[in-house]
Amino acid sequence: MAVSFPGGIKIKSFNQLTSGMASISLPHCGTLTFPILQHNSAPLEPIVKIGEKVMVGQKIADAENYLAVPIHSSVSGRVVDIQNIVTQYNEESPTIIIENDKRYTRIESDSDVSPEVYTTRELLWIIRDAGIVEPDGSPAHIKLNPHKSVKFIIANCAESDSYVTSKQRRIIENTEDIVNGLKIAMRILNLKEGYIGIEAHMHGCINRFKRQLRYNNSIHLLKLKSKYPQSDETQIIRAITGRDTPSGSVVIDAQTLYNISRAVLYRESVTERIVTVSGDAVKRPTNFIVPLGVPISYLFKKAGGFSIESPRLIVGGGIGGADLINPSAPVMKTTDAVLALSGEKPIISDKSCGTCRKCIGKCPMKINPKLLSSISDSVKADENFILDCTACGVCSYVCPKNRAPMSRIMDLQKAVENQF
Repeated sequence: MAVSFPGGIKIKSFNQLTSGMASISLPHCGTLTFPILQHNSAPLEPIVKIGEKVMVGQKIADAENYLAVPIHSSVSGRVVDIQNIVTQYNEESPTIIIENDKRYTRIESDSDVSPEVYTTRELLWIIRDAGIVEPDGSPAHIKLNPHKSVKFIIANCAESDSYVTSKQRRIIENTEDIVNGLKIAMRILNLKEGYIGIEAHMHGCINRFKRQLRYNNSIHLLKLKSKYPQSDETQIIRAITGRDTPSGSVVIDAQTLYNISRAVLYRESVTERIVTVSGDAVKRPTNFIVPLGVPISYLFKKAGGFSIESPRLIVGGGIGGADLINPSAPVMKTTDAVLALSGEKPIISDKSCGTCRKCIGKCPMKINPKLLSSISDSVKADENFILDCTACGVCSYVCPKNRAPMSRIMDLQKAVENQF
């Protein structure tokens, strides 16, 4: 029986466009760009100079701070410039520009080492040094080193967006690595049992996990109801543990667990990721294995281009994603999907609320989007739990008057956070 959380919505799925197709490796022979603002961590500084030669996996940005997450080159070549560019999130970032020499020479590293030889502290440092982050940009080594005791470690293998299938392909193509990553996380947290939360419609992924876990009694595979936003961390905790609070639980994304396994077992740093290129305006929707730093526009080109002129471009999912302002911006560690859609961007209405209360009934966080989107007092917003909002977009999706309460709430969230 599939478990779930209260609230949320059923959405039309377009996963069939890419879920059944193997990921295609997509090398890029031109110049690659590496913004150093890719994470929710300590600020980084370039540690390479213009004219310097680099190799695949070489660290190119870091900081003398344990909270920092370094960045590594995905190609071998020469640093040709360090300048500011606009990222996919419309933020200006200092950026390291590397000209690919097409040799893909890798740095030498120890590999095929059992994780049992490392202490917990050493494992956390390996994860930090490999540049591993969660989908929201938070450092994986900090998440695996909580201040409070942990009872549950959960592998987030749900993917509830209508277009994104990059996580599904990672699970199907690298099941063993994900299970190994979960085992390493369990060892770090000193837990004897772990859980995998996966949506019931992901049949291929479920079958892969069942085969991988057939002799394993310490990792439990749990089916989750297929609805949005089931892949949100808070909702997975609620569905699996029955608790409304995340305290005592650590949720690690499947892509993160894959990177942890590769870092600990083979000393590989994060230099690539799977990206879904989809949407009704893409000629050949595809999942690509992409080196970090490749221009997003190159992905659309390799997917056959657009079927219409001037489609709406989105980075991320169809509901919670953001408009892509700069198509030439590079793929980063947090880029899971880029979409091209034929529909125009919805116009945010100034109509007054019709008090239908749909946003309240469907909100998975049990807050009041109707109230929060109509007030301007940050103190009152804080009192009404505005910081609990996870920006899933459900309230805007169900609003019959297109009032887009999520955008208003996010603006107010920033005002509340600036108070502290």
